[in-house]
Amino acid sequence: MTGGPLATEHVPSGPAEARSRVHEILSVVVDALRTHAAPHAGAPDLELIEHKPRRDRASGTRYLGVRTIQHVSALIGSTAAPPASPSPASLLRVADRALRGVGLAMSEDGEVSGVRTRVWEGPEGDRAEVVVGARLLLRVISAPFLPGVEQGDVSTTPSAVRRVLRPAPNPHAVPAALPMPAVAPAGIPISAPTPESSVLTEN
Repeated sequence: MTGGPLATEHVPSGPAEARSRVHEILSVVVDALRTHAAPHAGAPDLELIEHKPRRDRASGTRYLGVRTIQHVSALIGSTAAPPASPSPASLLRVADRALRGVGLAMSEDGEVSGVRTRVWEGPEGDRAEVVVGARLLLRVISAPFLPGVEQGDVSTTPSAVRRVLRPAPNPHAVPAALPMPAVAPAGIPISAPTPESSVLTEN
């Protein structure tokens, strides 16, 4: 019996490996973009922050009957429009070089109404998306992985990106009043406040 070697199906990794890979890809691209767009001759800095939180989602695929998951990184975006210098095209070239360096190749490239979108994919299914328009946006999606136990809530956002998604909770904040039910517990409809009601007013 002759023939070539049998093709082996890629075995998905676990959550820790998938998130580590997303962090690696994001860090490389963020560092490359920030370095390339470093301010010079009075040009504004390219400040990047988290605009949306990270999450895990179903990948839509199965491995040996088990549903796999994908890790979607936070949406990393600039706080202002990308600087005119370096140009958006040069920013995409920098992202392309950085992503090729971590094993991703460009798979999609398009422009609609002045907004340029480029997508890179890796052989195992990792995906990176960069959009250059009114803002510079970057997101990385992991290859499908098998669910598993992971200690703690591990962030995949590079430390170079300032996280401003949610303000720290204020332990002294007064909780908001609960909405008043439409019917009293005894089943009696609640009427509008009467003049004798103890309603707080401002002088």
